Amino acid sequence: MRVSAPLSSGQQRLWTVSQLDGAGPAYNETMAFTLRGPLDREALQRAFDALADRHEALRTRIVVEDGRPVQVVEPAGHGFPCVVTDVTGRPDEAAELRRAEASAAFDLTRAPLARARLLVGADGGPLPPGLHVTGEDRRFSDDRYVLLITVHHVVFDGWSRTLLLRELGVLYAAQLAGTEPGLPPARPYRDHARAQQAWLAGDGPERHETYWRAQLDGVPPVLDIPADRPRPARQDFRGARVPVALGPELTGRLKAVAREHRVTLYSTILTCWFILLNRLSAQTDIVVGVPTANRGAEGEHPGTLGFFVNTLAVRADLSGARTGNVLLTEVRAALRGAIEHAELPFERVVELVNPPRSPAHTPLFQTMFAWVPTQHDLLDLPGVAVAPLDVEHAPAKFDLALGLADEDGDVLGHLDYAVALFDHATAERYARYLVRLLEQLAARPGADVASYELLDDAERREILSSWSTGPEPRRRPGGLVERFTAVADATPDAPALVCDGETRSYRELDRRSTKLANALRARGPGAAGSSVSSVDGRRSW
Repeated sequence: MRVSAPLSSGQQRLWTVSQLDGAGPAYNETMAFTLRGPLDREALQRAFDALADRHEALRTRIVVEDGRPVQVVEPAGHGFPCVVTDVTGRPDEAAELRRAEASAAFDLTRAPLARARLLVGADGGPLPPGLHVTGEDRRFSDDRYVLLITVHHVVFDGWSRTLLLRELGVLYAAQLAGTEPGLPPARPYRDHARAQQAWLAGDGPERHETYWRAQLDGVPPVLDIPADRPRPARQDFRGARVPVALGPELTGRLKAVAREHRVTLYSTILTCWFILLNRLSAQTDIVVGVPTANRGAEGEHPGTLGFFVNTLAVRADLSGARTGNVLLTEVRAALRGAIEHAELPFERVVELVNPPRSPAHTPLFQTMFAWVPTQHDLLDLPGVAVAPLDVEHAPAKFDLALGLADEDGDVLGHLDYAVALFDHATAERYARYLVRLLEQLAARPGADVASYELLDDAERREILSSWSTGPEPRRRPGGLVERFTAVADATPDAPALVCDGETRSYRELDRRSTKLANALRARGPGAAGSSVSSVDGRRSW
């Protein structure tokens, strides 16, 4: 039976954003895996269908009823198709399909807002060494696949990603064995949306609204980070990314600093992100967006697939002298306050603060920092070797978005950037600056953050030496008067004006203009409605 329900606040925002030009694929969440071994394709398709039967979000579409968007849930049995394409011997086609799956926009009015594609004969590259394989210990066949799964963010979030992949593996194993999967029932996402709208209509939000009004009062409308191109009149969602890696040694030192100051590693890196944005923009009042799972109390929504995540606006003051350890404490307090009031949806916060709106950028903040664990070993298919595969899709929801995670003692991740604003080299340079700031915070947390250097020795030498050497640039006249003077001195008898058959040389025009200037100067600055200036004491306009 088909049912309808209101949208959650987050869904309402994404529905609105999806109407903008170019925004469609920006909210695609794509997962990719290399598979090696005897995969049972029919069992995999049945596992996808069972996943859709379990989770209403995978059977949801959005339509407009009575002028308002609502979510419509299709009945169980609607399916979750996994398209199979044989690309054996055609690597270029396989690469193009990988790009197309990630970047093809969804029609939000049609369910499911999810799709899967299995590329048969595709080679995603060598498997990582020491890969753990479940199931019977045997040699793999030469079967090679790439599995692509794409879901729209309006029914999906980071928590949902882990949930979907884990349950897909459980359901596939059950299909192979002919047994029940033993998974608990999943709560419908529409229950969350209805409860949230009811809560927002009551008195519950008041204390959160009071906090956010005070916390974001007078927030700057935009963070002006130096870009390679002017900001487009409308936000451009095309993006790209550069890798970021701190290394085990730096990661260990940052953890030691975090323990000493009783903050988290997350908060420590966020502090340096604030420092970098301050140094790049020369602004001291900075707001960064940070996501939170927003799943409620433990046991309330952990097994529900859907869009729960909320985004918090964390504000930091970098005016005046600040040591690293003081700023660590202040950022921790700001982050803690935001988390304590995370229940209020970001959309309501924007309404309360009512910042200047512009179609050119997101409101309240234009940069993001997220703790984004990678998907290692999240998909477990018995008898098949599975390895995560990079997806060439990094849309720019913000000007800059930093996504990192602690992977076995090494912080790894990426910096996503808007290609309409930044060159790849610029994003790489900003990523290097961040690592350099983290190194200095780890080494000198008690030092003034203004003393932390962005440039290394090589960059400093390039600016001070290489860029300042070479031939003396040719000096050219600057303003109109200087240009006229230069020509009059070089070619005094050349024609300067021709009017009604009469010709005036530069010498004559120079003489007459100087006479007029002297006359105006003698009468005072206001004589001709404006002051008259002189370049060299004898010539002026």
